[in-house]
Amino acid sequence: MRKISILIGVCMLVGIALNVVAQQTDLDAAMKEIGATYGPLRMKVDAKDAAGVAADAAKLQARFTEAESFFMAKKLADGAMWAGEAKAAAADLVKAAKANDMAAATTAYGTVGKNCKGCHAVYRQQDPATKAFSFKAP
Repeated sequence: MRKISILIGVCMLVGIALNVVAQQTDLDAAMKEIGATYGPLRMKVDAKDAAGVAADAAKLQARFTEAESFFMAKKLADGAMWAGEAKAAAADLVKAAKANDMAAATTAYGTVGKNCKGCHAVYRQQDPATKAFSFKAP
């Protein structure tokens, strides 16, 4: 009976560890897509490419939703706040692009960046050996 209890405990710990690793991988994937989308988005805003801006901002909105969920699951309120504000700004960016209001799009783009910067200052770390970025638990 005791061996079964120990086995169940070990299985639970492995399950929890795998869940944490899976969440981390999800955040890394979301951040990579955000980075790949956010930089070129500025050129689309400047070029007044409303359709391109709306499409890219919708991608950002979805990925910030994932990031917000990650931080909420980790009970990291400030990370969830920054991701939520970036998600809302991405939604504003979609709305502005669809209305062809590039001044509002520029403002929303800046708000996304401001929230990225705040979160990265706290939660982003770079591995000196590989130069790869990842989540840093506080």
